[in-house]
Amino acid sequence: MIIINYIIGSFVWCILFILLWLIYVKLVILSLICNIAPTLATTPPPPPPPMNVAVHMTNLVSHYGFREEIHDISGVKIHCVIKDATATDASDVFVFIHGTASSSATFFDTMKALPPTMKCVAIDLPTFGISGHIDIDIYPTNEKMCTGYADVIGHTLHQLKIVHETILVAHSLGGFLSIYVADRFPIKKLVLLNPAGILPTLGVWGYYWALFFKTGLPTSALHFPMVSPELLIYLGRWWWLGWSHMFDPSSNITTEFWFSFYANKNNEGHRIVQRLITLRPFHSFWNTPAITKLMDVYKNAPTSICFGVSDTVCPSHIGSFLRQLTRDEIIIHNIQNTNHNPCTNIASMVEFLVSISNNTFTKTPKSWRKISGGKLKKHNFHLGYSYHSLQKTQDSIQNVYDYLLTHNNSENVGIER
Repeated sequence: MIIINYIIGSFVWCILFILLWLIYVKLVILSLICNIAPTLATTPPPPPPPMNVAVHMTNLVSHYGFREEIHDISGVKIHCVIKDATATDASDVFVFIHGTASSSATFFDTMKALPPTMKCVAIDLPTFGISGHIDIDIYPTNEKMCTGYADVIGHTLHQLKIVHETILVAHSLGGFLSIYVADRFPIKKLVLLNPAGILPTLGVWGYYWALFFKTGLPTSALHFPMVSPELLIYLGRWWWLGWSHMFDPSSNITTEFWFSFYANKNNEGHRIVQRLITLRPFHSFWNTPAITKLMDVYKNAPTSICFGVSDTVCPSHIGSFLRQLTRDEIIIHNIQNTNHNPCTNIASMVEFLVSISNNTFTKTPKSWRKISGGKLKKHNFHLGYSYHSLQKTQDSIQNVYDYLLTHNNSENVGIER
């Protein structure tokens, strides 16, 4: 059966490679036509706007009514977007940390929807958004890389003078890095949104996302050799906004920001994921799981984790495991009908965050948990989940359980070795 899977998989990848190559050739031809057309036309189309990500970010921040600050952290410029609170005595500050191939703008809608009495800060991680660049090659190990990023975030909180009031809300890769932040800095609470890397396992589509990031597609899609980036931007406007807005960059300020973000060659944040994910033919896994660190963190910083039930990247069944392991001390919240980014359901996110701030969160009824969680079926341990026949995954999981058996009463939480 395994041999058949490999044969079918190889055939599918060959077909996919051919299709992608044909698409690339077509884009090259269209780029040549796009470059020649203005010289032949009597009224050439308007020139493409400058894709300056900093300008587009400033426009977007102003559109939402927020403000910007730049903080120098050991020579690295860190960009922060701030929503000031109407209450001067606000005791909590929501600090948002984005995931990979993303920026602080991910949380602007959520920040705007939160009550005006709550102060919010969204941070662009180094090598993301319009923050400065960090050469991750200076870190000899993944652990040092993660602590390096955590120190940048933590020292930013210190410069903002909010570290003790911070409710750190972090998504995906940002959630993984924020576990290191909470381990090194005295934040008030930790809220993780579909965090990556708690366990080595990835979701059913995790392998394909791993391949997506390993090839660097998030930041190279607008920089293919011989393909005009202007053409891709025009096609993007046509795809998302329609034909009438193809040459109108002012039609959607949010869309234009994301175009400028992906057109910015300095956004190389996917390289962090490239280091943290191990890719094998048809299998992938997170090679630096953070569960042992999380088991220390939640005892000092009250921790809540929110999962999109339909997440195919960071599976929500991890929440069921953590709930059982910590005897409900880590609060698990599931949002139905959302995938990897639960912020797509803004109303539910706002309700959840307000309840966390006010300490009024109500635990999910047991019958509803079964919808979102349940035990992981054996046949899901391929094409995305960490595969137990791979030695590195085996070692990672063994280290996790050795730690848990040492620091917890395994008989009471039902962990078997």
